[in-house]
Amino acid sequence: MSKLWSMSRRFSENQSGSVAIMFALSAAATIFLLGASIDFTRSSMVRARLQAASDATILALARQGSLSGLELSARATQLFATNIGGDPNARIVAGPDHRNNGVELCIDTMTTANASFMQMAKVDAITVRATACAAVSDAFYEIALVLDNSGSMSEWAGATTKINGLKSAAAAMLDKLAAAGGTSAVAAYSIVPFAASVNIGPQYRTAPFMDRYGQSAIHWQNIFNPVVAGASWRPQSRFDIYDKLFNAADFASGTAWSGCVEERPGDLFLSDAPADPTLPNSLYVPMFAPDEPYGADNSYLSDSGGSCVAGDAYEQKDIADGAGSGRSKMCKYNVASKLSKSYASYPNKSCTSKPLLPLTLDVASAKSAISDLAASGNTNITSGLLWGWRTISPATPFMPALTTSTGQQTPTSYGGRTGDGRLVKKVIVLMTDGDNTWGSNAYSYYRKLAGGGTSYASIDTGRYGPFGYWQNARMGYAPTGNSGAVEQMDDTVKTLCGLIKNKGVTIYTVGFGSSISANGKAILQACASDPDKYFTPNSDVDIVATFQTIADSLQILRLTR
Repeated sequence: MSKLWSMSRRFSENQSGSVAIMFALSAAATIFLLGASIDFTRSSMVRARLQAASDATILALARQGSLSGLELSARATQLFATNIGGDPNARIVAGPDHRNNGVELCIDTMTTANASFMQMAKVDAITVRATACAAVSDAFYEIALVLDNSGSMSEWAGATTKINGLKSAAAAMLDKLAAAGGTSAVAAYSIVPFAASVNIGPQYRTAPFMDRYGQSAIHWQNIFNPVVAGASWRPQSRFDIYDKLFNAADFASGTAWSGCVEERPGDLFLSDAPADPTLPNSLYVPMFAPDEPYGADNSYLSDSGGSCVAGDAYEQKDIADGAGSGRSKMCKYNVASKLSKSYASYPNKSCTSKPLLPLTLDVASAKSAISDLAASGNTNITSGLLWGWRTISPATPFMPALTTSTGQQTPTSYGGRTGDGRLVKKVIVLMTDGDNTWGSNAYSYYRKLAGGGTSYASIDTGRYGPFGYWQNARMGYAPTGNSGAVEQMDDTVKTLCGLIKNKGVTIYTVGFGSSISANGKAILQACASDPDKYFTPNSDVDIVATFQTIADSLQILRLTR
């Protein structure tokens, strides 16, 4: 710039007439060019602001779901006016409309930038234009909604109970994703309610993944089935005990078993490995809560009833390998008369949640399962997560007889694609309103001894559930109190979250309400795939917004131009 002014002075001081004329002309041109560059810079800034507002508008618009043409246009105008700010000249001149064979949603916008120096050339304003287009990710999602149905979900959070708030949130999420897909489904869903256990459904009683013949190492762990002389009644499985106690015809499902299962032992405990009939421990054992001594948590039969005889093989087995309390005696279930249907809640104790819904494209069925949710029981996040994972695992036990375009689905392989080439992304949304709970089961009893005598004894077994009793040490060692049991449950959740994420599954976690401890919140936060996938809604309004945010994040948008 200094060189330019120096040149100007030399031209101006030159007394030659021709030079003066040349200077006047060149100076005018130079000044015009400098002014034009200033106007161009201003228009570039206006264009950048216009493009940013257009981009923000199209991204927000693409998340609106299915709107009519008039609704889409009105919403676009509203969003654009908000994003552009106080520019009275800015407007949408074309769109919103679908382009590129319907893949993109686009708008064209325009505004003006006031000219200064270019007014010398009778240009008062510079027209600025922008185009913004967005496309939704072409991924397909397999989503497991793992939803806490424990008793505390009946508490109020805002204008309604937490369970009702959850129902509204989950249903609205499905509606939003269904609308985003239009005529093409963007997701399949499984609904996995959990409390102290997970109910897979009594219709699976005869399924090949169930331990129908008492082969698993844990099948007879708490009710002994001795193979000795004098043990006259030896049922083939726990299902036979249900059938002995109850009239199966009294139940709509055809069985008194409600549908809950124990978690598998050993290396299969935290695993989505398939059930294999040649590997007994890989099969799922139906939950059966034993009759316990009087004063315990679950006493519903006489320890000397059924076909029991004092000193028989069942009693000797209970004394030798049990606690001598009569809890493990098989003979007492060999009743002569069926029990009333109302007694079925005893052997089904800790099975309080509704049956899960395997992976399906049927949104109506998924919403129906959500509508059926009911609050009851303790909180066992491990089982909820495990079964949520298994519903979207390629090794799922829930294989449909026929995969259709609208019904139950067979999960794809990890990193797999749909038949039309879309990448499949597996997602778990875990929602809970509290910490893991197990619960103690302390009682005193007269313990029978080998010589025929008795001694007064006390024990705390913890409540029976999908991990059996505390003494079964399913999670590594036998806790001696509730705090140690809960600590084990928390540790298994941490381990399980890592195993699931290592498979490429994305986990969202939602801690609903104010009753979760600091430790519980830390577990949920660590379980989430990243910090922005952990949420802490406090009311029914908040949880609806949370599930909408999750739905938005799954509808991954990208600007295409």
